[in-house]
Amino acid sequence: MSYITFNAKFDVLAVILVGGIGKRLLPYTTLLPKTMLPLKNKPLLEYIINWLKRNKITSIILCVSYMYKIIKNYFKDGTKFGVNIQYAISQKRLSTAGQLKTAEKFVDDRFVCIYGDALYNFNLQNAINRHKHLKAFSTMCICKHKLNFDYGVINTKNDHVTSWIEKPTITRNINIGCIIFENSIFNFIPKQKSYAMNNLVNTILKMRKYVCSFMIDDDFYDIGNIKQYEYMCKIVK
Repeated sequence: MSYITFNAKFDVLAVILVGGIGKRLLPYTTLLPKTMLPLKNKPLLEYIINWLKRNKITSIILCVSYMYKIIKNYFKDGTKFGVNIQYAISQKRLSTAGQLKTAEKFVDDRFVCIYGDALYNFNLQNAINRHKHLKAFSTMCICKHKLNFDYGVINTKNDHVTSWIEKPTITRNINIGCIIFENSIFNFIPKQKSYAMNNLVNTILKMRKYVCSFMIDDDFYDIGNIKQYEYMCKIVK
C-alpha cells in the first residue's frame, strides 16, 4: 500500500497541537503527555488520527514539546497507522498559536489545526468544502454549549432591579479546537513567543480577514481535565 508523501501535492493537511503539559490531568500526565493517555486500548491521539483518515486526511504534522519522545516512539512516521507524520519540535512552552508557528516550514497551502485533547465525530470534509466555497481566511468549527446556573439571576439597570430569572440555562457557541486556516496565517504569529489562539483569531478579525464558522451537530468530547477523561474512559468503545 502506498501513502501520500510530503513531496506530493495534496489538498489539505492537518496540524495537531500536542505539546501541552496537561496540568489539569495530573497525576495522569506525570508519566505521559495528555494526548497519549489511554482510552480503552489506544492513546487519545490515535483516535484523532483515525478520525482524520475517515475524512481523507493522511498528511499530518504533530507540534510536540512535553515528553515528545513518547509520542514519536509510538507513532514514528505514521506508516503503521496509514498516514504520514512529521514532527515540529519546540523545547519550550509556546501556547496554542505559538506552537502552531513551529509547523510553518511544513505548510504551503490551507490546513486544519486541531487541538490534541478532544474527540470529534463530525464530517470535516464538509467544513473544508464550505471554507473553500466561501473563500474564507479561516473557518472555526464550533458547537452550542449550555450553561446551567444554580442561582437566580438578577438583572439591574442604574441600581434598579429589572428582572429575576430563576436558574436560567444560557446557550453559547464555543470553540471545539478545530480551525481551518489559509497558510498565510503564519504571518500573524510571532516566532518563539507564547501566543494564544484566541489572540491570533482576534488579530486577524481586526485586520478584517474573513473568519467564518461551521456549526457541528455531532458529539464533541473535550478531555481537558480528570473528570472528563475518566468519563471518556467509561464510554469509549
